[in-house]
Amino acid sequence: MNYPILNVSDKPVGLYMRIAVVDDAGFGLGGGRGVYGKEVYSGALSAIYRELVGLDVIKILLGEGATEFEDVIRIVGSKMPIVRALYDGKTAEQLSKIVKEKDIKVIHTNINNPRYVNPLIAVKKRLGVKLITTVHGWAFVCPTGWKVRFPEMKSCDIRAPGIKCIKCIRSMNKVLNYKYAEISKGFFLTYSLQKLARNSDIVIVPSKELAGRLTKEVDLNNIVYIPHPVDPQLLSIKPTSPESDFALFIGRLDFSKGAHLLPQIADLIKPIELHIVGQGPLKDYILKNLSKNLVYHGYVSNEEKIALLRKASVVVTPSIYHELYSYVVIEALSMARPVVAFSLGGPKELIESSEAGLLASPYNLEELSEYVKSLVPNKERSFRLGLKGRKYVEENLTPMKYAEKLQRVFESFYE
Repeated sequence: MNYPILNVSDKPVGLYMRIAVVDDAGFGLGGGRGVYGKEVYSGALSAIYRELVGLDVIKILLGEGATEFEDVIRIVGSKMPIVRALYDGKTAEQLSKIVKEKDIKVIHTNINNPRYVNPLIAVKKRLGVKLITTVHGWAFVCPTGWKVRFPEMKSCDIRAPGIKCIKCIRSMNKVLNYKYAEISKGFFLTYSLQKLARNSDIVIVPSKELAGRLTKEVDLNNIVYIPHPVDPQLLSIKPTSPESDFALFIGRLDFSKGAHLLPQIADLIKPIELHIVGQGPLKDYILKNLSKNLVYHGYVSNEEKIALLRKASVVVTPSIYHELYSYVVIEALSMARPVVAFSLGGPKELIESSEAGLLASPYNLEELSEYVKSLVPNKERSFRLGLKGRKYVEENLTPMKYAEKLQRVFESFYE
């Protein structure tokens, strides 16, 4: 992915001011733990603000995450765990200094780490800057981040954090051995993120379902629904009919993404091949269960990923949690490839909106596998569905569309 994102002549009229884009994991393809999450969003957001909205952008990285940009200002803050958990005054002091020196009027934050919530709120109140928060996960309304009730494996409607969450978290730890879902950490994370949302001027949410739950369960009235933009490089590639006849999985190899289901899905769709791209804690499990029709590629470059998308007939995303917003689904639709997924979260929203895929009942592997088998050999039908996805992305998810919506947010500050 290259930045700046676009060089266009029909830019919206910018409202000149200086804005800080703040992340706590990394910036761009070289940031954080992968190439699909909010690190890429922060890099793209910075470019959209600068190139399309017409603002002067300062990139700020909280912590020690990686970045592909040379102009990122890093704030490390305190190294004492107790101080970090309660109130990292060093981060607040350093951030305040940058805001004053750079004359920053707006902070747009993309964080999931609770240690930075109080410093950000302190800087907002101390200096009177506007605060925009983009939501990047279900942890805003669920201590596990899944919004799935354990051990029943059903969608959860409980207002969190609450006493009923304890049973779910304990069960999740037992079933999946997820250390991050410890009760105290999960509750503190949700509490902190809700506090950040309540103290923000605008909360941007890329999911209609989560936007509704934040309104209902957190009583927020400052929400703006804006789905994340696609990488414009993908739209520069002319869509073509599938070059091969296999199914493709791209993503982090862990339980939430349904990676543990991939060997079983491969068995159910024989002799169709299922190709896997990605790394993660279940990598060894995948390697131990490889079969003739289960092909593991590991980590691949962006160019290699695009080549595999061009060859594949269908993309499979068997996530078993309420994924917020799937970049893999967006990439597949951009390349005119249909998606088969469970009827949950972000993949469900995107497939229903674009009509570019098939949704199986959670967690019916037989139904999901039958959908894969119905699409892979029928390249004409697969491509026809995929083209609906491409059209949806072109009409709704371009950087220009995102910039127009961001500009309306800024205009609302000065009405």
